[in-house]
Amino acid sequence: CYMDLDSLSLSGELVRHLINEDLEPLLMRHTLNVKSLELKSLGDGVSDDLFIDLSQALSDASLTKLTLHFSEKGTDFRAGLNPVTIMCIAPKCSALVTLELRNTYLLTDECLLMLSMHCSTLETLVLQFCRAVEGSGVRILCHGSPNMKQLILLDCTSLNDSLFFGNGVLNPDGSIIPGSGSGTDEDSRRGSSSLSDFWRIEGERVWESLEYLALDDCEGFTNTAIRHLPLLMPNLERLSATNCYSISDESLLELYLGLCRANKDGTCKLQEVCLYGVPGVGEVSMRALMEVAPSLKRVGFTAKIDNQVMHDLEKAAVTVDWIPWWNDRH
Repeated sequence: CYMDLDSLSLSGELVRHLINEDLEPLLMRHTLNVKSLELKSLGDGVSDDLFIDLSQALSDASLTKLTLHFSEKGTDFRAGLNPVTIMCIAPKCSALVTLELRNTYLLTDECLLMLSMHCSTLETLVLQFCRAVEGSGVRILCHGSPNMKQLILLDCTSLNDSLFFGNGVLNPDGSIIPGSGSGTDEDSRRGSSSLSDFWRIEGERVWESLEYLALDDCEGFTNTAIRHLPLLMPNLERLSATNCYSISDESLLELYLGLCRANKDGTCKLQEVCLYGVPGVGEVSMRALMEVAPSLKRVGFTAKIDNQVMHDLEKAAVTVDWIPWWNDRH
């Protein structure tokens, strides 16, 4: 075969049995100018050596989509790639639009910082079971990608509210790496009554273009983050906060009303809201959501909701789901 592949996607149960020797001829001969590379369900037979060699051979600025999905969650060196490997791949990501890293336990904030130095074109970032990532790396990567529209964080248990309101990462000289922290404190955030006030305090419109935010199984996120999302993400259309147990009905109400105030037409743009496994969902916030979100199409939750609210949702043609339907989309 002499084809120079434009796109390559491998997935399924059999992929986990592949080893370096199986993949190397394909990757090193036929994907050096690839635009979309998706390798899913990789097993422990695929090592860092293969990806380091590939990173050296890949054409510059050709890759626009990269998906690396390892089949097993783990806490040792076989769970995904070594940080050095990610740093080797980073220089070839200058045109990357979509980055998806799943079950890469060793991924760190420093890896994401390295990616941010080479990539400013990201629109979608998906991280799953990246438990060494603490938030500053995600923030600085989004800071460097002003067109980021989808941020999907799944089972990244070291993440918390500091993702949005952190103090930043220090340079060796003690200065803060630009974009790694918000530079705000709780008192400043509470004193910001408008979007322009908050932007002035924060200094950068890091999340302004974001349309889809998922914080599924990231238990560290609390009401503090939820109630301030309207000041950060006025264009939010889809929100998923599965199993974020610390979220209450009060903060959800603030979120919906805040998104309403953040838009010139007085309505919020939310179309889909998934709160599966969040016990704090109640009638008050659900009614407010229906009133201020005319484009609402789908909600998902497991909390007990008044029958009248359910009837009103049905009357408004809003699909109600009681199972985690969002997993298929992620």
